[in-house]
Amino acid sequence: MISRVMLFSQNLAKAEVFYDLLLALFGAKKMMKNHNAIMWKAGKTGVDFAVYRQDGAVNNKCTNAVVCLQASTAYEVSLIHKAALRLGAHCAGKPSFVEKGVQAAFFLDADNNKVGIFYSETS
Repeated sequence: MISRVMLFSQNLAKAEVFYDLLLALFGAKKMMKNHNAIMWKAGKTGVDFAVYRQDGAVNNKCTNAVVCLQASTAYEVSLIHKAALRLGAHCAGKPSFVEKGVQAAFFLDADNNKVGIFYSETS
């Protein structure tokens, strides 16, 4: 069970601007902010999305994770991917059907965290 998605950033202010705009596309609102972290939550789901200030202790321990965000439609996958790129992300996989009924797109944020946007006809 997932309770929180955690990413790390060397520039928390820049990450805040990026994720404020991107996560608003999912209806998420900022729930907490302090010197070390920012947290967003969409609706009443149990999962929150947080970005933490990166320090030397976690420098190379969080480089292989992919955060997956659920889109409402296949078209929304493309819209959100384009929005992320306009906000400064780098493409890590153009929107495409990865299997029948499942579309995905990927991007890297300013700290090279990989984020996937998915839509599945069965979810």
